[in-house]
Amino acid sequence: MTDIAFHCELCGEVIQAEAKQVGQLVSCPKCGASVRVSANSLLFRCPKCGRSIEANVKDAGQSAACPTCSAPVLIPIVPGNIPSPRASKPGLDRKGRGKSLTKCSACGGQVSEAVETCPHCGHPFASIRAKAKQKKCEAEEAKASQSQLAGCLVIFIILVIAGAVWWSSVSDGGGSSGPEEREQDTKETHRISGDNWFGCTSREYFSKLGDLAVSGDEEAYRQALIIALTAGTCTTFQTGEIIYLIDAGLFSGVAEVRRAGETQEYWTNMEAVK
Repeated sequence: MTDIAFHCELCGEVIQAEAKQVGQLVSCPKCGASVRVSANSLLFRCPKCGRSIEANVKDAGQSAACPTCSAPVLIPIVPGNIPSPRASKPGLDRKGRGKSLTKCSACGGQVSEAVETCPHCGHPFASIRAKAKQKKCEAEEAKASQSQLAGCLVIFIILVIAGAVWWSSVSDGGGSSGPEEREQDTKETHRISGDNWFGCTSREYFSKLGDLAVSGDEEAYRQALIIALTAGTCTTFQTGEIIYLIDAGLFSGVAEVRRAGETQEYWTNMEAVK
């Protein structure tokens, strides 16, 4: 349903009436005066968001955009009024804002959002809008500052934790001068799991033997292993043999171990340690 909005000639109150009442006398709800309904402004609701929209009666029959949801709306035609063509967008002021109705915070009267002062009591809206915009900007700046502060705090906590872990590792290993002292700090021993496991004193040579085994060149792998065993560079482990775990690569799959009662350390597969 389309309504008509006009001002009381006596008190200035915004009066709403049905479009079919144009030309009839109605009573002002504020002062009680009899006023004739005139088609100055149209009041209708956006079919999408339901927001009340005010438009000039001269723009009836033209398309416009809802100032709230930007949905396209058609300004209804009031009986007895012929719409006139307009080059600009109807229902919008120079800044492109919709002329929706709102209540004056001072007197409670209904006024258009496009006016600078209330036509009933003269209450200024421009300064209020400026203050509201300033408060909104301040709130957004405060929110951005809080986000930046939270990000810096998270980075600081991560750095503190990383520093603590590094210092703990340095403190644990800084006082060890040899395998004997590391053996005293070990709480539990490990054993070799399965047969055919070997270890090398050099991690690089152990990786080289592993590459030969994976390549499928069994002859080259066998000769390299025999040479290393003969030279003492590598050794073979027995099932259930007691060892101490010196270092373990979490992602490399290799571990550095030492036999019980020996000082020499070897690199072997992590699968060999249980």
